[in-house]
Amino acid sequence: MGETTRGRGVPIPEHIADQLRGRNFSSFRKFREALWAAIANDPDLQKQFTGQNKLEMSQGRAPYARAEDQAGDNKKFEVHHPHEIAHGGAVYDIDNMLIMTPRRHIEHHQRKANEN
Repeated sequence: MGETTRGRGVPIPEHIADQLRGRNFSSFRKFREALWAAIANDPDLQKQFTGQNKLEMSQGRAPYARAEDQAGDNKKFEVHHPHEIAHGGAVYDIDNMLIMTPRRHIEHHQRKANEN
């Protein structure tokens, strides 16, 4: 997913977001499964991933981040809500989601905790 996921994160691609908008999900887990499966089915996006990660996504699971972008047991890309749910951000608002590496996601939340 490139360098962008190492920084502030990367938005869900618009054409993928359009496939998910308006659908109802029984849980955020089901939403994530649909997200990763949609990315796996996109010929242009799947070029960015290894064979193992393509398999993971086709089964609705997040792809693995590179070893240097993992953090302890957190090895897979994560969905982050910039407008935090605890502060009124909508869980299923796809425009309020970024994909981040596990390391960056943890660093972001640690920094936010230290600011408070």
